[in-house]
Amino acid sequence: MGTWASLQAYLGSDVYKLALSKGESEHTLETAEAAGVAGLHPPDVDFRRLRQSISQSLQGEADFDPGLAYQAKEVLMGMHDEDIRI
Repeated sequence: MGTWASLQAYLGSDVYKLALSKGESEHTLETAEAAGVAGLHPPDVDFRRLRQSISQSLQGEADFDPGLAYQAKEVLMGMHDEDIRI
């Protein structure tokens, strides 16, 4: 089990985690998912948007930037651009 997954198991579901990432690394997106993040946004996210994300996570709602959510989904499902072209 990776370090972040171990941390998630140790902390449990009572700890809410938000991550900021450019999404440039598949490993980073995998790690964020393994850590059980409640939200994922780019580092330049507007402060008001980040505050909204914090509020949503406290209500048990996930809050992901649409572009990063799509990238994370591709990584988790093992899909890449060359796999989904028609």
